[in-house]
Amino acid sequence: MIWRLPLALALLLLAIWGSGALYFRGPFAAFGNGFLIALFVIPLLASSGCLLRGSHARGPYLAALLAVGALAGWYSVFKPSDTLRWAPDVARRSLVSIEQDEIVVRNVRNFVWHSENTVLERWEDRHYSLAKLETLDVFLSYWMGPNIAHLITSFGFSDGRQLAFSTEIRRQIGQDYDPLAGFFRAYTLAVIAADEADVIKVRTNRRAEDIYRYRLDLKPETVRLLFRDYAALTQKLERQPAFYNTVLDNCSMVPYQMVRLRDAKAIPFDWRILSVGHLPEYLAEQGFLAEQGGFAEQRGLATDTALTGLRDRARITHKAIAAETAPDFSAAIRAP
Repeated sequence: MIWRLPLALALLLLAIWGSGALYFRGPFAAFGNGFLIALFVIPLLASSGCLLRGSHARGPYLAALLAVGALAGWYSVFKPSDTLRWAPDVARRSLVSIEQDEIVVRNVRNFVWHSENTVLERWEDRHYSLAKLETLDVFLSYWMGPNIAHLITSFGFSDGRQLAFSTEIRRQIGQDYDPLAGFFRAYTLAVIAADEADVIKVRTNRRAEDIYRYRLDLKPETVRLLFRDYAALTQKLERQPAFYNTVLDNCSMVPYQMVRLRDAKAIPFDWRILSVGHLPEYLAEQGFLAEQGGFAEQRGLATDTALTGLRDRARITHKAIAAETAPDFSAAIRAP
């Protein structure tokens, strides 16, 4: 029957996913987890083969059902924790509250990074005026080639101050990031409010990443709505921690989902939202980049030459390096 092929394919995909879950989250060392993977995969492969042959033997199907049920029960036990031994840069969660015109941000990270691993830890509480919130910049930090970047949003106030937000994994001490592990509840989600001198400088001046800044063409009232969404997310995570997901809940999808909740038609989905490294081209094509001081390009930007000029003007790596000791880092990286 025609349904056999899709069901067999579904079992194969489930075998792949379950293998990943057991590999990254299994309770044993490599050999022990490998044994569990075999116990899970063999019944599913056998059932898939039976489906393709049209076999009516019940044994393989029953074994596959038991394997899937056992995996689902085990996997459902994992809950996002808030009490582990976190790495210093994500040891605290930022919490944003808004009362009328006053913005209060708890736990703004303002570390002084002497090296990538040596840091003076500073967590601050800051107050801002919602009425002075006017602009939104996005920074793309390229850390592994031209396709992979980390997205940071930065809200600008009319008094010259900036407040950056970085969506990150909340790593435990000694834990490294593996994008594949991010599909299997290996990390919790962290939204860090930070000073640009911390979150940008550590990437350009300490990790040798390449960073580009793009001003979004948004009205102040739209910027304030998005800021409220960030505030709501920090409060939601304060009530209930959540898992990070490499695709669904990452540095670009979190703000994208905020916009989609406001207006599903405002920003159509595109593969470049996931790739992040190619996000500027998409934003330019959609007309989201501001036309200010020669920094950005005209709406509907598409040509390779124009995109190259856009990227050249957006690059702030050299400015950040030169601003190592600047008293106003945010102003220095925005200087002409």
